[in-house]
This record gives sequence, structure tokens and C-alpha cells, in this order.
Amino acid sequence: MQFSDTDDIYEDDQSEQSSDDELIDDVDDAEEAELDGDDQSDDEDAEQAEPGDDDDRDDDEFDDEDEDEDEVQPRGEAAAELEGLVQFIAERLVHDPAEIAVESEYRGGTIYISLRVPESEMGRVIGREGRTAKAIRTLVSIAGSRHNVHARLDIDG
Repeated sequence: MQFSDTDDIYEDDQSEQSSDDELIDDVDDAEEAELDGDDQSDDEDAEQAEPGDDDDRDDDEFDDEDEDEDEVQPRGEAAAELEGLVQFIAERLVHDPAEIAVESEYRGGTIYISLRVPESEMGRVIGREGRTAKAIRTLVSIAGSRHNVHARLDIDG
């Protein structure tokens, strides 16, 4: 009987091994089916997409935006607006706004703005370590770039 028991053991091992082989084959078949299915769907997606579909933007839309940026405002209007900006800022900094003088001049592609304030008010306009003056110059430069011009600010006392 021992001999027959050993055969039974081998038969059980063989049946387990064959069922494992069947499972492995089933998994392999499933993976192959998935791979085949993915390849098909990728091919279908590639067929549906055309070469120009990646860029859905129309070139005409961007041409209009470029034209708006290229429109240059007359230099006189830009200078007047920059003068107004400097006047506005300076009036809020000093005690007597009537003593402020702002002038502009267009030379060599740059608008030069001159701000004149009384000596007694220079400290308020320049600020500690020149921080206020630097901030005003930055604002003037940015405002000038919005009008497509370079702008510089000189502060005189």
C-alpha cells in the first residue's frame, strides 16, 4: 500500500502541475489578447488623428494679436501719459504739489522725463536709500513699455 500511496502523491502533484500550467497558459493568452487589443486601438487612434491635429490653434488668431502689439501709439500721447503718471505720483509725495514741474522730451527712441521738486522735498521723493525714486523709475519704465517706448526718469532738485 505504501507503493500505491506514493503513486497517488505523484498523481496529485502532476494534476496540480498541469492545472498550474493551464493557469499560466491562460494568463499568457490574456496578456497576448490585451497586447493585441492595445495595438489595434493605437492604430485606430493614429488613423483618426491627422498630422495637423496636434496644433489646434489657427495662425490667423495669432496674427491679429501681433498686429495689436505692433500698433504704436504716437510718441506725444505716450509722453503725455507718462508725464501724467509722474505728476500723479509726485503730487502725493510732497507737501506742496504746486511746486512740482514735470517735462518730457523724446530723443533717440527714448522718452526722457524730468521731475523737478524743491530741495526741501527731495528727501520725500528719493526716499530712504533711493527706494522711492527707484520704484518711481520702475513704474515709468513699465508704463513706457506698455506704449512700446523706452522711458527714463530724471529727478532734479
